[in-house]
Amino acid sequence: MFVCLDCGELFSEPSYWEEDHGLEYGPFEQCSGCPYCGCAYVETFECDCCGEYIVGEYYEIDDMRYCDDCVIHRDISDN
Repeated sequence: MFVCLDCGELFSEPSYWEEDHGLEYGPFEQCSGCPYCGCAYVETFECDCCGEYIVGEYYEIDDMRYCDDCVIHRDISDN
């Protein structure tokens, strides 16, 4: 899955197109973007705890991925 960095939409496949930049002959620039708004996107995956899609930083513990909301940060002195 992918998520758009601009509009936040979630999608399974980006859009692809060629930009000719006003030139008559190629090779032309190959582009890809969000199918909703055409902006930049990143690959995402589900949090193994809550099922929400993760955008940005995450925690990986024993091959499982967790979002910030599912991890409690504690200091050893808090006990």
